Amino acid sequence: MEDKILFPSFTNRDPDLLATHVREEAEWYRSEIREIKECQETPTFKNTILALEEAGKGLDLASSVFFNLLSCDADDRMMELSQELTPLLSDINNEVGMDSTLAERVRVVYEEQKDALSEIDQRLTFRTYESYQRGGAYLPERIREELKRLRKELSMATLTFGQNILKEQNAFTLQVTDEESIKRLPVSALESAKSLAREQNKEGWIFNLSMPSYSALLKYCDDRSIREQIYMGRATLGMDRGKGTCNIDLVYKIASIRYQIAQLLGYKSFADYRLSTKMAKLPTNVLGMLDELREAYAPLAQKEITEVTNGFPDYQPWDWSYLAEKYRQKYLRYDEEQTRPYFELNCVVRAMFDLAGDLYELRIEETKEFTPYRPEVKVYKVTSHDKYVGTLLCDFFPRKGKRSGAWMTNFVEAYGDVRPVVSLVMNFTPPTESLPSLLTHEEVTTLFHEFGHGLHGLLTQVPYSSLSGTNVVHDFVELPSHFNENWVRQPEFIRTFAKHYKTGEPISDQLLDAIKRNTLFLEGYACIRQLGFGYLDMLWHANDPDRLPQDIEVLEQEAYQKVTLLPHIEGTSVSTAFSHIFSGGYAAGYYGYKWAELLEADAFEEFLKHGLHDHETSMRFKREILERGDADEPEVLYHNFKGRTATIEALKRRSGLIQ
Repeated sequence: MEDKILFPSFTNRDPDLLATHVREEAEWYRSEIREIKECQETPTFKNTILALEEAGKGLDLASSVFFNLLSCDADDRMMELSQELTPLLSDINNEVGMDSTLAERVRVVYEEQKDALSEIDQRLTFRTYESYQRGGAYLPERIREELKRLRKELSMATLTFGQNILKEQNAFTLQVTDEESIKRLPVSALESAKSLAREQNKEGWIFNLSMPSYSALLKYCDDRSIREQIYMGRATLGMDRGKGTCNIDLVYKIASIRYQIAQLLGYKSFADYRLSTKMAKLPTNVLGMLDELREAYAPLAQKEITEVTNGFPDYQPWDWSYLAEKYRQKYLRYDEEQTRPYFELNCVVRAMFDLAGDLYELRIEETKEFTPYRPEVKVYKVTSHDKYVGTLLCDFFPRKGKRSGAWMTNFVEAYGDVRPVVSLVMNFTPPTESLPSLLTHEEVTTLFHEFGHGLHGLLTQVPYSSLSGTNVVHDFVELPSHFNENWVRQPEFIRTFAKHYKTGEPISDQLLDAIKRNTLFLEGYACIRQLGFGYLDMLWHANDPDRLPQDIEVLEQEAYQKVTLLPHIEGTSVSTAFSHIFSGGYAAGYYGYKWAELLEADAFEEFLKHGLHDHETSMRFKREILERGDADEPEVLYHNFKGRTATIEALKRRSGLIQ
């Protein structure tokens, strides 16, 4: 069976036309579902489980195009239309996921025929039955109707949350006219800010909340008041009750709806509901892991805080990155900007692709065969031994209508003989008239992280889209991404491609040593900061929101009481812009980043033991992890690779806490 190339058409980007495609495919999906329901034959895997799996592929494509573009290239009309499409899709999900006729057909196959099926068909049958059970399809009609109503309300609330943040980010600008205060900023950041000022017919430099702009000011601006302004711009997103984009009431509403859904399904809390199918299983296990890491890393974090802020007793959060950068340069003899000339974006991408070729027998080449959604987006064809693996899109630079951060997504999931179309979205400093796009080592790490997700999506060999690629539980999905970061910690690998963009001079051993020293710089702080996000997530979702402090700042201080690192500034909040848990898929799952970091540190020791380019080890990782998607329980997949369950010891060793 020859693999199919299915690439979305971006030739007509009219938002109304894209929305029309979604509506048309929604109706076609409904007709497919009616046919399954009306089948008079005895339920079987083919006419029920497989039929449900294969239905709605057109809707999947149309909606993925619309909503992926909403995240990376939206305008006001798209935001308006998304408010119409979201309840439509929520209604359809409820119709299918809560339908008693479909649920009963699925139950018959699961209880009477599952054991006679192949392993992968058993897995699909189990996951299908589980989704109906966890969705409430077997509950009384009164409860099902209430669940439908709540889920529709939740989908609109989470959509609105994300759009509020995007609108406020787009609206924020900070004009700087004093060149002296920003003279230490990277040339690339200054040129981008100057270009924005020209576009807006303003003097000086314009900075915004995109990460290259925001972080450059916080790290290198000598004017404390300017650092405060940019910090407060981000830290107060969604906090102004005088704006229509305020998220304070919305986060309580989202948490409350989730709690009500969990209660109707028979769970103590939303966290209990979500975790029951994850590796962690229970909120107590999550909190236990967070506590164990806190005990291990808190002394180191406090030592780092003391060292970095020495001589600056009245430090505030907007001083932290600035002071840390000063400390790094003085004591570690490392200025991250010194790495930028050696990491020209195109060279980094080529090295990353070549590494994937070395490890996993892949060939990744740019192609003009397909037209992307923006001219600056690059498209790559991925093959292995002349066999088509998938298509990769890379969208590297910030623009208006694109949310901040970095992420991987799918335009097309793999299924049957259809191969995936994967997208990596970044917000790197764009090239200017005088400079190519140059990355810091930290940005290189971010790129490798997202490409790890991309490999997980591209290499899947699972025949069903709902089980393929990154469609795994959240505390396992970050394993391939964190794992892939390890390569840019290895001097041996960096030497193969890091050359000065002007002179071609290889990166020096001195700078490589500085990068290595910097890898562990603020290791304790970074860990405790992540744990803080995890504790906050669990506070929102492992409790009844009505019993939590109704002052959002008080609530957050309660969550952070064990992991407070920097002073709290009145009027600021994490939750009101915490997109991962309030508009993304990480509610009661943010701990998964640290959970997966524990896994990947343990996994990478196989390469440290056998060699960075050991072919047997890399192909085993590909075969047992990257290709398997959700074909088995994550504990089984990891054991198949490692030969045992993971422990925290490898992470401690990497952090220098133990030998």
